[in-house]
Amino acid sequence: MKDDKKNAMELNTGAKKNPVFRVYTWMKNYWYYYKIPIIVILFAVVLLSSILFSIFSKEKTDFTIAIVSQLGVDTEDYDTLRENFEAHLPDIDGNGEVCVNLTSIQIDVNLTDEFSVAAYEALTSMLLYDEVVFLIVDDYCAKYLQDIQAIEPLSVLGIEGGDDEYKIAITDTDLLKDTSVGKYLDYYLVVKKLSEVDRDDAWYQARREAIAPMLAEVLP
Repeated sequence: MKDDKKNAMELNTGAKKNPVFRVYTWMKNYWYYYKIPIIVILFAVVLLSSILFSIFSKEKTDFTIAIVSQLGVDTEDYDTLRENFEAHLPDIDGNGEVCVNLTSIQIDVNLTDEFSVAAYEALTSMLLYDEVVFLIVDDYCAKYLQDIQAIEPLSVLGIEGGDDEYKIAITDTDLLKDTSVGKYLDYYLVVKKLSEVDRDDAWYQARREAIAPMLAEVLP
């Protein structure tokens, strides 16, 4: 019995002198006392890596186009609309391809609930802060944007032949082809009013200058 205890003590002492065992013991103790900070740090690193990957891998956008109407845009029409616009717009960032981001806001004429109010707020936010240079709208929304002085005459870009001073019809053009957009309402292109900040933005100006050539290609 004494020999067994003696052998066990010798084995334990020998194990403690083993470098691998000492490292294992240190790591075990370290994890016991610092596991919470380690978990928090690892979580932060993973989150930061995910954010950075999302930023640097995100496809660059040449144009953001907004469709604002009393009717929503069908989900199956989004890809076709993007392709239609990309076929007639230039590569602004010079990466070899045209990338269009398409967004849609459905406006309720009667402001019946909090969702319709939110739609107007989203539109206001877009007009103030977004990089949109032109919008695709129905007749009601064109008049609304004109009333709040959010759009400007087409003549500022040398565009002629509009339905009036502020809008030009695109319902029957290649911009809306093969989609249900324009099936029930006529749609128009309007130009967002140029702000002082955008006036000094070369990329924004380049986007504005692309509107007239695009219309020249698609209008009869």
